[in-house]
Amino acid sequence: MVNKELTVRQKEVFDLLVKYQSEHGYPPTISELSRLMGVVSPNAAALQLRALQRKEAITIVPGAHRGIKINSQPPQPVTEGK
Repeated sequence: MVNKELTVRQKEVFDLLVKYQSEHGYPPTISELSRLMGVVSPNAAALQLRALQRKEAITIVPGAHRGIKINSQPPQPVTEGK
């Protein structure tokens, strides 16, 4: 169970992961995720993935091509004003 609150952006990225996996049956690559996020740099997607892993929303399997495992549904994101 996710026990740490996600930022609004992290929740958006998490939702992209859930939707992609639901539609395709497997998680996106980092390149695919960066396109879904609307960013040019795969590093931006990798940074978001690491943040999601630190907050236990996902698990990244080292060395796996599509090594993103969704752990559970996260809580609602923290609003920017808090």
